[in-house]
Amino acid sequence: MASTTRRDLLKSLGIAGTAVLLGVHARRGLAFEKAPAASPPHASAPGAAPAGERTGKAGVAVVKRVDAFGSSGSSALGAYAEVVRRMRALPSSDSRNWLNFADIHKNFCPHGNWYFLPWHRAYLMALEQVGRQLLGNANFALPYWDWTKNGAMPPQFFDRNSALFNPTRELKAGESLCDRLSGPDCKAYYGPDMVREVVNARPFQNFGSTMPQGQNSTDTRWQRERGSKDRLEYGPHDNTHGLIGGEMGSVPTSARDPVFYLHHANIDRFWSAWSGCGGRAESDSRWRDFKFVKNFPTADGTSRSDFVVSSLIDTTLLGYEYDDLRSLTDFCLKTSEVQRAVQYRSLVVAEYKTAQTVRLDRISEAQLKLSRKLSISPKAVGADAAASEGNEGPRIFAILRGVTFPRATGQTVRVFVDRANPSASAKADDGGYVTSFGFFGAHGDHAGHGDTMDLRIDVTEALSKLAADGRLQPDRIRIQLSSAAYAGEKVDPEASQFHYSSIELEEQTAVHSK
Repeated sequence: MASTTRRDLLKSLGIAGTAVLLGVHARRGLAFEKAPAASPPHASAPGAAPAGERTGKAGVAVVKRVDAFGSSGSSALGAYAEVVRRMRALPSSDSRNWLNFADIHKNFCPHGNWYFLPWHRAYLMALEQVGRQLLGNANFALPYWDWTKNGAMPPQFFDRNSALFNPTRELKAGESLCDRLSGPDCKAYYGPDMVREVVNARPFQNFGSTMPQGQNSTDTRWQRERGSKDRLEYGPHDNTHGLIGGEMGSVPTSARDPVFYLHHANIDRFWSAWSGCGGRAESDSRWRDFKFVKNFPTADGTSRSDFVVSSLIDTTLLGYEYDDLRSLTDFCLKTSEVQRAVQYRSLVVAEYKTAQTVRLDRISEAQLKLSRKLSISPKAVGADAAASEGNEGPRIFAILRGVTFPRATGQTVRVFVDRANPSASAKADDGGYVTSFGFFGAHGDHAGHGDTMDLRIDVTEALSKLAADGRLQPDRIRIQLSSAAYAGEKVDPEASQFHYSSIELEEQTAVHSK
């Protein structure tokens, strides 16, 4: 298995052996006023932490990315705004120019596969290194926007005199993401049940999206091939992009909006919290040994860097951590059977291979005949399940294959299991509701990702509720989808139309270590 040393990682960032340039400032209240002179390369011995920073593993200086709404948020946003301004002022021939840097996302980003999280982690780090170089400030770090606590964007992003302003956004100043959703849809994307499911999902491919179908090597061609999106990606990730809209709502242009990087810092924070809840990084060499080749500019823009995925797992070795994980890790289940599992067996127990159409005025229904009875029993769900220890039976996933992108993406799609009396007016608070998903970008807008996506939806709790109500059928399950426009959106039903090619029902069982 290939590995990347500490020195290799520093070289990939264009700052070999210079610990001071890896550090991010830990002092509070550092507002950008005038860029200080850059510290000379010999200012700190390799691995030494500058004053005020914590020294972590292997002597690496570890500092914090802070909440944009926290006590240090305003100063962090001020420094970030200056970085954006300076990147915009760079000539178009410079790889660090704001638009050139944004185009990295258009040209290289993986979505809907297991490289989604590590690639975006490397992308954020590359931006921070560029920012440190341009400011002459080795302590610059991105803040994050925790949309589970504050659904409105930080007000600095609506200051027309700030480099953080973007005129294309559909989300308005003071408007919350959830103002554009119904209550249950909002909870599906940003509520406590979403957090609980995401931070406790096991193994990695139930959390960080799945391996591309048919992948058999670490060849770079697999970087953008299609796997299946898990809840973190199809839920809060995709819908935050869609709800903000404008450039942020389109894959090729999303990284032009400065809020992109705060949004992805929070997605990255979920990965840190998941690890803190006992999640183990993917062990497959096709993930760990994969290399992002020449995707990112170095800090000075003179060359491009490589990253091996296995070097991107531990943020303390990368030189940063988050000021708060408690709001996420408070949802960790206690040490349980699923966390002791070393293998997972999956079995497809039903398939529905007839393409379906979904639109605002039409509900779709697929009836799946089971090849065997599911191992589902009535049990506590939601908050009650989180409070119980070791209550980890098989998980059941509905995998939607070949989901197309509609022309109009201002909509949310609600997923139901065996909802009684299905109709086009199905609401998220009706019985049988599982979750919701949305669309990041429109048809033909996916810049290397193809025109379809696969979604991996955990329906275990919904089936448990059916079992508790005595309504779980032994031989079949119905999966139903209905669509609703975002609040304030006028969406033509014809433009809202999308299709999916098939549904698989998969039963996943943990095989525990002794």
